Amino acid sequence: MEKKLMFCIPKGGFTVRESLEFVNFNSSFECEVSVVKNNRTINAKSILGTLSLLSTSKSGEELMIHLNGEDAEYASQQIARFIDKKITKANSKLDFSKPVESWL
Repeated sequence: MEKKLMFCIPKGGFTVRESLEFVNFNSSFECEVSVVKNNRTINAKSILGTLSLLSTSKSGEELMIHLNGEDAEYASQQIARFIDKKITKANSKLDFSKPVESWL
């Protein structure tokens, strides 16, 4: 199964620690997980790829997460929750105008 999630980089971006948590979290799924930004695709289970992509992303930039595999549906729900927690955690200093959206 194939799924896609789209989200905006929150104000303050992702710290190195949050990026590493994101990689570890994605590694728990069987499906392929990749992040796409400006036609650049990285493996979201790769520390170097994820750090290079998220650390250079600016607040408000849109990223797409592409999932492909048997547990893609479950993974998309869990990743959306993970991102939502990041946004909620930073909510006091965050102007998040575009919520996490998922579509087939």
